Amino acid sequence: MKKSKRIIISIIIIATLLIIAALIIFKSGSDYTSASNQSNINTDLISESKEDTILTGYTIIDDAEGGSADIEDDHYQDDITNTDYSQSGSEKISGHYEIIPSYDESVLVKEAYDEQILVKKGECTEVKISNAWDEEVWEDGAWYGSDTREAKVCNGCGAVFYGSISEHMSEHPDHGGWHNEQIAQGDPYWHGNRTIIHHDAVYETRCEPDEYTTVHHEAEYKTIHHEEQRIWVDD
Repeated sequence: MKKSKRIIISIIIIATLLIIAALIIFKSGSDYTSASNQSNINTDLISESKEDTILTGYTIIDDAEGGSADIEDDHYQDDITNTDYSQSGSEKISGHYEIIPSYDESVLVKEAYDEQILVKKGECTEVKISNAWDEEVWEDGAWYGSDTREAKVCNGCGAVFYGSISEHMSEHPDHGGWHNEQIAQGDPYWHGNRTIIHHDAVYETRCEPDEYTTVHHEAEYKTIHHEEQRIWVDD
C-alpha cells in the first residue's frame, strides 16, 4: 500500500515537471516570434522612411557591418515633417521648399512688318521729242551775188530810191536824212558742193509708276511650356 502511494506521488511530480518544462519552452518560442515580427516591422518602417525622405544633392551610404546609414551633405528634407536636418539629425536648418507652378511662356519668333506687293506694272510708251529733219550742208564753195546798183536809202525807214529822194524826205523830215548804198540786183547763189544730212526723229521712253498695295503681317509667337518646379529656399 505504501509502495503504491510512492509510485503515484512520483508520477504526479514527473508530470508536473513536464508541464513546467513545456510552459517554459512555449514561452520562449512566443518571445522569439514576437521579436522576429518586431524586427520585420522595424525594417519596413525604415524602408518606408527612406522612401518618404527626399534628398536634394545628398547621398545615403549603407554601413554593411552595423546596418546604419550616414548622410553625405549638410542637410536632408523629411517629407513627413517638412523639416530640414543636419548630419547629426538634431540641429534644424532654417529654410523651406517653394513650388513654382507650371506655366506657358509666349516667345516672339518674328516681329510684325508691312510688305509692299506689286498690283499693276506701270505701262511704258515711246514719246516723240523732235521730228525727223534734213540738214543741207554746203562745202568747198562760196556765195556769189549779182550786179549791184547804187541807191539812196532813207535813214529813218530804210526806203530805197534809185532816183530822187527829195519828195520822201520832205514828207518825212523827222527820218534824219538818207545815205547812198550799193544794192545787189538779183538773189545770191552758192558755188560749191551741196550735202544733205538726214536726222531721225528723237523718241523718249516714259513709264507710268507701278501700283502697290500694303499687306500687314502680324508678329509670330511660339508657346514654350515649363513644368512645375520644387526649389529649396533658405530663410
